[in-house]
Order: sequence, then C-alpha cells, then structure tokens
Amino acid sequence: MLINIGFPARFNVADLGCSSGPNTLLVISEILDTMHVMCQQVNQKSPEFQVFLNDLPVNDFNSVFKSLPTFYQNLKKDKGDQFGPCFVSRMPGSFYERLFPSKSLHFVHSSYSLHWRSNSPENLENNKANLYMAKSSPPNVYKAYFVQFQRDFSSFLSLRYEEIISGGRMVLTFIGRIRPLSKECYDDWDLLTKSFLELVDEGLVEATKMDSFNLPFYTPCEEEVREIVEKEESFNLDKMEIVETNVDPSDDLSNERFVFNKYKSGKNIANGIRAVTEPMLATHFGESIMDILFTRFTHHVAQHLTMENKKVISMLAHRQIKEAMVEVRSVPCMNAGDEATSYANNSLLQKTVILKTRPVLEETIKDMLINTGFPARFNVAYLGCSSGPDTLLVISEILDTIHVMCQQVNQKSPEFQVFLNDLPGNDFNSVFKSLPTFYQNLKNDKGDQFGPCFVSRMPGSFYERLFPSKSLHFVHSSDSLHWLSNSSENLENNKANLYMAKSSPPNVYKAYLEQFQRDFSSFLSLRSEEIISG
Repeated sequence: MLINIGFPARFNVADLGCSSGPNTLLVISEILDTMHVMCQQVNQKSPEFQVFLNDLPVNDFNSVFKSLPTFYQNLKKDKGDQFGPCFVSRMPGSFYERLFPSKSLHFVHSSYSLHWRSNSPENLENNKANLYMAKSSPPNVYKAYFVQFQRDFSSFLSLRYEEIISGGRMVLTFIGRIRPLSKECYDDWDLLTKSFLELVDEGLVEATKMDSFNLPFYTPCEEEVREIVEKEESFNLDKMEIVETNVDPSDDLSNERFVFNKYKSGKNIANGIRAVTEPMLATHFGESIMDILFTRFTHHVAQHLTMENKKVISMLAHRQIKEAMVEVRSVPCMNAGDEATSYANNSLLQKTVILKTRPVLEETIKDMLINTGFPARFNVAYLGCSSGPDTLLVISEILDTIHVMCQQVNQKSPEFQVFLNDLPGNDFNSVFKSLPTFYQNLKNDKGDQFGPCFVSRMPGSFYERLFPSKSLHFVHSSDSLHWLSNSSENLENNKANLYMAKSSPPNVYKAYLEQFQRDFSSFLSLRSEEIISG
C-alpha cells in the first residue's frame, strides 16, 4: 500500500469489532511495528497515527483505555521520540453501518468479527430445537443464513468503500469452512444445542424460547466470499488464505510439551465460546441458567474430543484471511454508573453553565466559518467532557449552529467527526449506549442531508497531545480547566488544609498560581499544534 500511495503525514487506522480483551492493542502494535520498520528502511519520517478501536456501544472499553498510558510509554521506549506520535480513540457502533467520514481511513483491520451477523435470519420457524444450522435443518434454513451473510458482507464492503481512501487496504480475518456443507460449520453448535435441550427436558428452559432463538452467526466458504466481493465491485480481492488452527489455543503444534487432556481442552473450548455468546444467550434465556448450561456444554465437548477428531470439530478451525485493495498517577475521575452519588445524577450545575455559554459558542463557530469557509469534514473535540447526561448537549449545540448557518447560506452540510475526551479512568459506557438515540434524533430533527456525524472517544489528559497535527477545526472545554495536572509541590507548610485557605502562607498561593501557569500554557501550546489555522 505505502509503495503505491506513499507515506502520508497522518496514517489513519481502524480496527473493527476489536472487542476489549487483552489482544485489543496487539494488532495496533503489529501495524505500528511494520510502519516503523518501513520508515527506517527507506529513511522516511514517521507519520502521525490516528487509531480507531471499534466495537458495539455496549462493549466495555474502560480496561483498554486504562492501559493506554503504558501502551504509549512502551511505544516511546521501543521506537524513540521520532516515531509517531500515536493517538488511540474508540469509535462505538456497528460495522454494518457508516462509522467514519468519507475517504478518511488508510487501513482497516478486522479479526474474528465478520462471522457475526447484523441480525438472525428471518422466517426460520421450521428450525425448531436448533440454535443454528444443523443436520436436521431444512434447506431453507441454510439459504436464509447465506442470504443474511450476503446482505451483511455486501453492506460492509460498500460502507468501507466510502470510508477508505483510494489505494487504501483492508485485512479481514473471520471464521470459515472448507466446503459449503462441511460439518465443522455446525458441530460445536450442535453440542450447545444438545445442552439446551437437556435443560428443556428438565423444565429449566421453555421450549418456545428455544424454538425462537437462532444464532446470528455464519461461517462462509472461500467461494462465497469471492462471489460477494466480485459482485459488490467496490474492492479487488488481492489475496485469500485458509489457515487451520486448533480450537483449544493451548493445544498448539509448536508446543512440544503439550499433553492432550480432553477434559481440560473441553473446558478451554467451552470458556472461549461462553465468553463471546453468554451476553446474547443471557438476554434471551436469562442469566440464571448460564452456569449449568456451560457445565453441560463443557462435558459434551470433552466427550466429543478424541485424539482423532479434536482438531476437526473446532469452531475456530478455519480462518479465512482476506486482503482487499480499494481502487478508486492519581487523577480526578467522576463517579461512574447511575447511583445517587454518580456524576450522571449530579451534573445540573455543569448543564447550567453549558446553556449560559451558548451565545459565545454560536458566535465563535459563525466567526470561524466566515473566515475559513465550510470544510467537507468538520472535526470537533470536546475536552474534559466527562460522562454525564450533558456530554452530548454541547455537541448538539455545535451541530445546531452549523445546521442553521448551512441553511442560511444554502451550503451543503459537512460531515462531522466528534471526539469526546476525558481521562482514561472515566466511564463512558452510558454515553455510548445513548449514541443510537442521539443519531436517530439528529436524523429526525435535521434530515438525511445533514452530516452524517461520527462520535468517538479520545482518552487522555488534555495537558498532553491528544490529536494529530492541524486536524481539528473547533475545540470546546467546559468546567474542566480548573483541574490541574498535578497538585502543587512543596506545600508541607499548608498542614490541616486541603487547598488554599486563609491560614495558608503566601508560598501556597504562589505555588498554585505557578502550577496553573504551567498547565494552562502547556494546554494552549498543545492545542496550537492540533487546531488548523483560523
């Protein structure tokens, strides 16, 4: 890719469906390693990196973001000050919908996600007593699953075509199968179905609930993937590989000391499947049966595993890798959750301030657009926004102002890239769960011709660099800059006081002022690097 398009000043990467486990940053590290080596080989200055981690709004990324300071520190230690910098943010949403502004990405990666469907197929009433496709399923069930995969994967390709620059790349890894009706496409699900049916017989699960559930899952074969890529026409299929792995990751052929134990392997396999399916199963069947369900499942998997067949029945046995080419310290954090003492339930003062400063917000945006014109993409950062109910209020005010201006001068609306910033330890789960409603309200109020708008989270301190150079049009911060990066030093003579007080000696006041001077000067200097001229 870099041979064809050259080294950009900013390299934008998206990892779609990356989830929030220990491997979330592993792929990003691999991509950065590759770029670092190439830059050294051709004596090229390193680009800046904007990385977007994508998964559904309900997924919890708090642990990932808490690990980012260490990730950045290791990056600097391993590659030096001349590499990057790298800025990692979260983009919540389904990859079966638009996620990014037009032609804004250079590289897209997705691993172990595209076998999940946007919805379960419809009209599967005759697939009773099965969770998925099975030997007993009638032909229409297989067809319905394939048709659903066709719709979803075609939509995925079309959407990414809008978002990736000409000459960009995608690398997609997902579970597949060798032949259209290979038994590995349903073997493990048969064992889970068997476990469910036992609970039905025992009266622990209602038969009607069992009959009404179908897994939103499909593992395509190579021919199906090729057919869709060629028919959809947005991408050229540059390379496809089939890689066989063991479903139990501890059973690796390179591990010569591994001793096969079917009960231990059964537990490993069952735990892996439970980790990815339990949320949807608990929603439909209830949480109370999950432990007994997966105890049964573990037993059935162990019984099914033998030295002869343990590699064949793996649900993760065949990965299809597609590479496609596009042609054309202690810190202040707010109380999370929704309890009585949470920030979400105690932020009325902040809302009042936001509403009172609305005229200044509007005037500033209007003045900027008059001087710089209307860009095709308008990038906004809300710094120190926290995660209460008013987090999206400021964004709504900004969008309202631009919408009115566009109508007044008969100007096409730009696309909007919005970054919500706060410290890594702050909980943004409730904000992201509300985004689908926010987007829907935006569409209802302003119509299809406005935007679209793409909201992501940028974790980090605003007393450090957060964004690539000259990448932002507008920055807003409300009720945050009075928080200092650190407590002032050398205040041993301020005993019995939490802060400046009447009893504090003069050096305490001076120390606080100097800390503010350092912090605010740093803030201004950093933003000057990130905001465009004008």
